Amino acid sequence: MPKYGFIHDKLDIKLLILYVLNRLPGPVDYSTLGDLVNNLDDGIDYFDYTECVHDLIQNGHILDDDGFYSITEKGIKNSESVESSIPYTVRMHAKTELIPFVEEMRRQGMISAEREEKDGCNYVTLSLNDGAGDILKMKMLVSDDEQAKQIKRNFRLHAEQLYKDIIEVLSEESVN
Repeated sequence: MPKYGFIHDKLDIKLLILYVLNRLPGPVDYSTLGDLVNNLDDGIDYFDYTECVHDLIQNGHILDDDGFYSITEKGIKNSESVESSIPYTVRMHAKTELIPFVEEMRRQGMISAEREEKDGCNYVTLSLNDGAGDILKMKMLVSDDEQAKQIKRNFRLHAEQLYKDIIEVLSEESVN
């Protein structure tokens, strides 16, 4: 079966993988990295992708931290020096395709929701960060693990709206 993309050989695939990782704000899991790379060019197949990721890890260009991948300093240096060899159309496609993903990664990096058990009680600590520091941080007593999971999930989905609602309620003038 013929390959239809601009990227065909393993060196080009490795460069594209490094190019993508160099533009992400943090580590990404194997499957997500594969989806991002494969969405950029139709000439990449799964087996070549798998082999290239393995080679990049072995050569010290990518760090595998328990299934999450990030680019190393060596990878950044090598990627930036040869990224112009990636076809222009692929680079432009990457630029537009990665924007929403990068924005969501940054958003998720600013939201924290953790469960802890202390003295027989369950707590959930929720925080929202603006990049400079926490703008909201609260610790809540919860009844059980199921409630903790629900609160964490909902906070991750609606953190900004919850922050806005809390500020509105706390900023209202008292009607006494």
